[in-house]
Amino acid sequence: MINTKRNMTILKQNYRYLHSIIKPMKYLFISFLFVCTQAFAGEPKSNPTHGTYSSGQKAKQPTNGHNSVLELKLNDDNTFVYYNETNPKKIVEVKGTWEVQDKYIVLKSSSNTSDYPNKWKLDQSYSCIKARKGMEFIRICSCSN
Repeated sequence: MINTKRNMTILKQNYRYLHSIIKPMKYLFISFLFVCTQAFAGEPKSNPTHGTYSSGQKAKQPTNGHNSVLELKLNDDNTFVYYNETNPKKIVEVKGTWEVQDKYIVLKSSSNTSDYPNKWKLDQSYSCIKARKGMEFIRICSCSN
């Protein structure tokens, strides 16, 4: 019986000792992982957004160089052309300028129209963008850069 009590006391002391070492090491390890992920995250490309984004669905009758039903072309000079013929009775073509704000592409029309989504969110790989206009959710992906 005495031996068992002594063994339990030694085990408790060892547990406390190990726990006092492991707990700070756990926090040190988590901090190290956080620093590493931040250091190797990489910088985003300076202008990854220019190019043509499209729904991939071919237009029935390509007009004015638009081959897709829904297309957003972002030019290097920060101008854009938005083309949407998802509703054949109301074809929308808007031109203007664009800029990147945080993780969004903000479109500013040269005309006073609200027939297009003017704020598009970039995905992490910069290959697709998505927007919402009312209850319409749109996601289009890059065709070219």
